Amino acid sequence: METRLLPRSGWTLVAVAGRLDMNSAGPLEQELEGLIGAGATRLAIDMGGLDYLSSAGLRALLVAARRLHEKQGTLVLMGLRGMVKEVLEIAGLTNVFPVYASEAELLAARPDWR
Repeated sequence: METRLLPRSGWTLVAVAGRLDMNSAGPLEQELEGLIGAGATRLAIDMGGLDYLSSAGLRALLVAARRLHEKQGTLVLMGLRGMVKEVLEIAGLTNVFPVYASEAELLAARPDWR
């Protein structure tokens, strides 16, 4: 899996691509924990480039969301497609995480993130 950090004004966009599975979930969890530990409270995960999502990947997202919640922060997902979208829907997590189609939709729905 490949990640890119794209800092925005007051929030961070984390673009992930490839496979989020048991081999890559740990490093992603550590990367998100590092951002949260450094003070990030608004994270958006762009999953548009993700081809595969396993239960280990779901866990990494849930752990980050819980840590952000403890700091009154928010984790949002965007760019869901294909099998990744199906996995999140079947797991019921599209009702847990705020989900947006794109960065433009996120900013339109959450003007405080601009």
